[in-house]
Amino acid sequence: MRRFLCVAALCCSIAHAADDWRIEAFDNAQRLFADFEAKEAALLTKAAPETKHFYELWLPMKAAARDRDRIAFLYKIKHSPQSIDWSNVWVWIDGTSSTEEEKRISAASPEYAEANSELQNRRETLLARKDLFKTRNQAYKDHEAELCPLESELQTSLLRLQAHVEKDTKS
Repeated sequence: MRRFLCVAALCCSIAHAADDWRIEAFDNAQRLFADFEAKEAALLTKAAPETKHFYELWLPMKAAARDRDRIAFLYKIKHSPQSIDWSNVWVWIDGTSSTEEEKRISAASPEYAEANSELQNRRETLLARKDLFKTRNQAYKDHEAELCPLESELQTSLLRLQAHVEKDTKS
């Protein structure tokens, strides 16, 4: 019996270790996006101070989205890891791929439902301020040349992460 428990514990730790690279990849991708968003906000609020109010709402909303997506990702790792499409970083970084999946996870996970509600509240607050979007979009257009290197850095980092993930999925 003791030997069985040792083997069972070893199998659980191996299974957990198998998930570790997935969680690490997801967290790394989320960190890349958060860093890009912070750099964008710093650049545009310095260049166009009128965008400050947009980013005061945008950045917390994006953080809430990342929190919700991480909960969804962990749920999928635990309940349906085969549903995660590792072939495209733009797909697996997204917590849910459809409204149906969002509803299913929300029904099964109170933590997800709460995080999703928080995100929706923040999104509605921001969407009510269309003037802020207009101001930000104009500033983005006016400073696109300064933002392009940041976007390229994000894209390159994500492609590097995707290559690493592809290597891990094959081993």
